[in-house]
Amino acid sequence: MPKVAVAEGNNPSRAIREALDNLGDAFIDLAKSAKSICIVSTGSVEATQAVIDAIVLHSRVPIHVLSADDEGDVVEATIPRGDDVRMPIRRPRSVFDVDVVISLVPMLAGHHRRTALSIEQYCFATWYVPERRTAHGFVRSHEPWLEGELRDVVLADLYAQRPIDLAIIDGAATAGVTFASFDPVAVDAVVMHTAGLDPESVGYLLALSRQGIGVCTLSKIDIPLGMISS
Repeated sequence: MPKVAVAEGNNPSRAIREALDNLGDAFIDLAKSAKSICIVSTGSVEATQAVIDAIVLHSRVPIHVLSADDEGDVVEATIPRGDDVRMPIRRPRSVFDVDVVISLVPMLAGHHRRTALSIEQYCFATWYVPERRTAHGFVRSHEPWLEGELRDVVLADLYAQRPIDLAIIDGAATAGVTFASFDPVAVDAVVMHTAGLDPESVGYLLALSRQGIGVCTLSKIDIPLGMISS
């Protein structure tokens, strides 16, 4: 049963440290055993530094921080575009060359809470798309390749290519609560439930759960008593 650790408070640094502490020895073991770590961060500088500080308390492992707009060395990959058709894409080599990937994302407010949590933000940050000319000039957007039913298929495929080893959702500023888990599907499911949404209604979470890559059924997740109402 995957554990989702929770820390309440409006200070991101303190909340992240507490959430990681609440994961217990498993986080310490991860930091000590890792040979290299990549932090994929779409969060604040303060939150990112808090994760780094928590790691270096237990290990001197090399740490690389990858932001959403940080395009360096790439590897070639593909995503599904229909029956037996796959489209070539580029992904950062740094997430494939390390043995531990940590995702740090902010808890987005409003309707974005439905899907844009750990897995979706991680997939977007680790999928480099070319610039396209639009009426508003040159833009980079994943949306043309995420239309209709393919959206969930593409996101599940992207995530399965290189899953996250530890996911942290920083909600200190927006909701006064921060979450962490070694199962990103589980942590996304818990945060969606706290927002009043059904995690099993999101296709890519359900698909990953059915593939055995995470758990999105709340009754099968270790959650602090009183944190989640039925």
